[in-house]
Amino acid sequence: MGIRDKVDSQLDQSEAKMEMTQGKIGIHDDVDSQLDQSEAKMEVIQSETKICDKVDSHLDQSEAKMEETQIEIEKSDKIVNSHLDQSEAKMEETQSKTEKSDKIVDSHLDQYKVKMKETQSEIETCDKIDSHLDQSKINMEETERGTSDSNTNPPEKMMTNLPTISEADEVVELVPAE
Repeated sequence: MGIRDKVDSQLDQSEAKMEMTQGKIGIHDDVDSQLDQSEAKMEVIQSETKICDKVDSHLDQSEAKMEETQIEIEKSDKIVNSHLDQSEAKMEETQSKTEKSDKIVDSHLDQYKVKMKETQSEIETCDKIDSHLDQSKINMEETERGTSDSNTNPPEKMMTNLPTISEADEVVELVPAE
């Protein structure tokens, strides 16, 4: 082999090495590109992690506020329930007093009705007695006019025509009360 052949062979080997080196460079470029993509993804993940951390922090704060609000609501509920219980107790007490007052008023009204009936009955009795007395006066006057001589009939005899109080009561009892 001649020098040329050796040079050609070395050139061929150099070209083959060059192609291999270029292939390796291509692989290195691919690896670099993938590394760049991985770094970009890593930055996105880190950014997302920071966002998640912020969201978690906000959630924790919200939970703390919710717990505070729940405690305040429970306190308010206890106060409201206490006021309601007191109001119910006062209402029951007032209702009891009202019922007692109503019973007393009803009792007084019943007593007044009985007294009114008694008074009405007494008034009716008095009216009947007055009527009997008026009738007796009329009868007496007629009797006095009918006698020409007032000495012939003594006044005691004329008074015997008047009903007695017990007779007047009997007459009143015979008349039904209204």
